Amino acid sequence: MLARAHLAQGQLNEARKAIAQASVLLARTEFRQARLELRIVESRVDAASGRIAPAMQAVESIRREAAQVGLAGVELEARLASGEIEAASGAGVAGRERLESLRADASAKGFLLIARNAGRRLQQRPAATVSKGPSR
Repeated sequence: MLARAHLAQGQLNEARKAIAQASVLLARTEFRQARLELRIVESRVDAASGRIAPAMQAVESIRREAAQVGLAGVELEARLASGEIEAASGAGVAGRERLESLRADASAKGFLLIARNAGRRLQQRPAATVSKGPSR
């Protein structure tokens, strides 16, 4: 996704533009998974912009919706984003706990890349930034 690439490069305004364009296209489809994944990227952009509380609220909402409709990968991805945002925003202990729990759950469910990304994030310094790339 173009927005992820812009986010990885720190180009937050460009990431927002790409999200807006993708949102227009996704509004015409019933592909819920893609819409939720886009919202996760949008939450990461918000967090990188310093809008921590709205980003956390959004990923929690996404996590609940994904769990409700059985999108386990999206649910785990939202939990990864949440843990990363917490860890990078000064709530390091809560973020680490969330990431440790996620690593175990993702591994048990066979989502090994998400488990590995959670593990990598746990090894980083507490002040590290939110993941900018996909974790699948």
